[in-house]
Amino acid sequence: MADARLRLQLSTRDLARRAGISQAYVVALERARNSGGRHGPTPTVDVVAALAHALGLDPVKLFTSGLRSAGRHALVVVDDARLPIIGRLREVSGTAVDMWVAARSPNAFPDADASHAIQLRTRTNRRYEPTKVAASLDRELRRLAPAIEGANVGFVFGEMSDVMTKLDDPSSVIAFEDTWATVTTNAAAHVGARAQWNVCVYEIAAIQALADPVAASVSLMRTHDIVLASRHDRFVSGLAGVRQIAVQLRPPTQSAKAWQTTVDHIVGEVRRAS
Repeated sequence: MADARLRLQLSTRDLARRAGISQAYVVALERARNSGGRHGPTPTVDVVAALAHALGLDPVKLFTSGLRSAGRHALVVVDDARLPIIGRLREVSGTAVDMWVAARSPNAFPDADASHAIQLRTRTNRRYEPTKVAASLDRELRRLAPAIEGANVGFVFGEMSDVMTKLDDPSSVIAFEDTWATVTTNAAAHVGARAQWNVCVYEIAAIQALADPVAASVSLMRTHDIVLASRHDRFVSGLAGVRQIAVQLRPPTQSAKAWQTTVDHIVGEVRRAS
């Protein structure tokens, strides 16, 4: 990409302006490419297409030559919203994340655990509006741009359950998970940051309250590529996390033995989808 830019006698600022992205993001992409792509951002398809158009290149060739693996889309299901989630995520993510940005409900994990806090819903209404939520995320990240530009960021969205309790159709939040990772990645890219981790936190009680908690949990676990579940003050991951969530969904009217068939069904569904 840098070679093509230089052939056109464009500065990184010129290219950023043509492509509609930040100069810092262009610089980060070029540095990552020159260093083997180990620590730079991952451009989305839209960003690659914009860069290709600005450089007069075939977007497919630019995409295959410069795209790194996507950030992680993680599901965390907790039995206590006050658990130190970000501390656990730091252990799991290692050095991949430079800082954590959190959107949280009032009773969720402490703000002190995150580097920065954002707020996505400033008004309470009975309908979930994905377009407005995406616009709110974009606005909040632009506000944080000076602090997160050029960084590998972990995003934790801990207000899902609180939002669901206020909606006429709480399942609309889960339905939006299909595109939420892309929304977060694009919003981060607009300010020159990389969405290294995109973590959605749900309380088990909120899932249990849905009309079909089994179908909802399977949908959530299929949508995310990492699953973590709390067991008191510990977290389990992978299929063990899937099984823990399934066990926690047991209705009080069913015995653990009778519910085991449903647990095996949920684990099997998620395993086949992975």
